[in-house]
Amino acid sequence: MLARDPLPGGVEICSPSTYTLRSNIVAGVTGTGFAGGMGLVVGTMAFPTDPLLLFGLGGAAALAGAGFMAFDRLRPRVGLRILVLTPDGFVGGLDGGAVRAFLWPRVASFTNGRDALGEPALEVRAVDGSLMSRTAARFFGEPLDVVVAVAEAYRRRAVASLSG
Repeated sequence: MLARDPLPGGVEICSPSTYTLRSNIVAGVTGTGFAGGMGLVVGTMAFPTDPLLLFGLGGAAALAGAGFMAFDRLRPRVGLRILVLTPDGFVGGLDGGAVRAFLWPRVASFTNGRDALGEPALEVRAVDGSLMSRTAARFFGEPLDVVVAVAEAYRRRAVASLSG
């Protein structure tokens, strides 16, 4: 599960927003860096106030940013796994800490909870009541109620198949 290999019978719940944010940051930094570099070049010349030249620099910076954003969007994606459910167990982390694999017989429930900041979060409780995993709801691409329902249904089915 931890090796990121395909998981027969597994369900991966991924975050769709990570790539959009990263792409926008890459494009913004690239465009700003290009414009700043060109500004230094033009600033050392005798005609830094020529409106046509400044318009051209702004256009070149925008094109560079758009080009890098397009390049970033076309690269192959490996989904950012937020929660992985498999026939043997699930993979999850605790408040952004190390990700671990847990076997189904140790898992009692998936529930709505709160993270350390008081925001909605998916909580996974062990049979002894301890907190095994907690992930902030903002990382999921679906409403938390849907994620909890899917995870809990998968857990019940997996436990029934292991004991039957």
